[in-house]
Amino acid sequence: MKIIETYEFNDPGYRKLFSYQEWRVAMLNYIDHLEIEEINYVECHNKTDEVFVLLEGTCHLIVFKDNKFGFTKLEKNKIYNVPLGTYHNHVLSNDAKVLIIEQEDTNDDNSSRIYLNEDERKQLVKEWELYNEL
Repeated sequence: MKIIETYEFNDPGYRKLFSYQEWRVAMLNYIDHLEIEEINYVECHNKTDEVFVLLEGTCHLIVFKDNKFGFTKLEKNKIYNVPLGTYHNHVLSNDAKVLIIEQEDTNDDNSSRIYLNEDERKQLVKEWELYNEL
């Protein structure tokens, strides 16, 4: 008799694993467009916060506010909440696995993106390099 459901995702990228009523649980694994040199946008969700839990590897959250980038290195098994309206993205190591919890109806229609121009992308990489020197 099977009562407990289990879910896993080991391919690159993002996949919804489970949803219940208004909540979605997903997994984000390394994908090459999350290398710092490849990031070309930051996004925010306009209806909900988004929660991240690092399970494996390394993940840095990028936030963008007032034309400046900030970085937070996630620690394993800690919960990180990105409030609604906060522009963000991630940098993942090759072995990263991040659990994501958000509202089920989070999508492009209720989220916003800022696409970075070439100068902003250079600024992101420069600020990332300074951050990593600390």
